[in-house]
Amino acid sequence: MNNIKTFNSFNNDNKSVKENAETQNYMFFGNLKTIKRLVDEMLEMDETEVDAILTNGHNWAVDHIATSKDDVEEVFNFLAGNNSPEEKPILGGPESSHTVHDNNMRNMVKPEDGDVSFF
Repeated sequence: MNNIKTFNSFNNDNKSVKENAETQNYMFFGNLKTIKRLVDEMLEMDETEVDAILTNGHNWAVDHIATSKDDVEEVFNFLAGNNSPEEKPILGGPESSHTVHDNNMRNMVKPEDGDVSFF
C-alpha cells in the first residue's frame, strides 16, 4: 500500500489536479479536499461542546458521519485494491458486496429448514 498518495503529496505533485480540470474526475479530487478541510476544522472544535450539541437532539449528525465514513472507507479500499494486482480490497468494493450479502443470507437458512418464510 505504499503506492497510495497522501493528501499532502497531491498538493506538492506537479501532476495534481489544477483549477482548469486536467483530469476527467477533477470533482472527485475537489470533493476529497473539501471533505479533508471540513474534517480538519471539525476536529479542531471543542469536543465537549460538540458532544453536548450532538447529545442534545442532534444525533442525526452522528449518523451522517458514520455513513460517510463507511462510504469513504469503501472507496479507499476499492482504490487501494486496484493499485496492485496482488492486493485485494480490505472491506471489499462494489464487486464483492453482493457476494458477501448472498453468503450471509445462505448461512442464515439451513437446507433442512426448507422454509424461509420466517424472513
